[in-house]
Amino acid sequence: MKTFLKIYTAVFFFLTVSSCAIVSIQVPEKYDLDGELEQVTSIFKYGITDWEEVDTQSLILQKGPGEYYLLVLKIPAPELPFLNRIKLTSTGDMIRAGMDDVILYNLSHIRQSYPIDRIYRFKDSEQMRTFRDRLEGNRDTGQNDDNTVSPAKSGLPRKNGVEI
Repeated sequence: MKTFLKIYTAVFFFLTVSSCAIVSIQVPEKYDLDGELEQVTSIFKYGITDWEEVDTQSLILQKGPGEYYLLVLKIPAPELPFLNRIKLTSTGDMIRAGMDDVILYNLSHIRQSYPIDRIYRFKDSEQMRTFRDRLEGNRDTGQNDDNTVSPAKSGLPRKNGVEI
């Protein structure tokens, strides 16, 4: 009986581990921006001044004036829109896609880690605003209902904390 239990446990463990390895996490297709933006493998961790969530699976980092990066997370982080502080892990002096994480602390102070899947560099703030609006789902024509021109969104509207 003990031998049967050991074999059953080993087979169950093997099937569980192998099924986890077969299921791959697919990042939604809307984040496949390789032909439109410059994908980079890493960014220098120093000089990050601000961040803004785009949605639950992506955020924009600002490094100095006019230097913006889009971080796409491997899985959605539902609490991201409600936080004003994040932590980034780093490998040496660099934040690397596929190796480092965005760390969030929810309201219960529970630490959750979200792997960075891709990093894209924006060439300027105009390109950043265009892609931010596109990923958010905003397709504004620049006109309000009363035919007045809507003001352009600023770079990153609020100051958020970043720890590395």
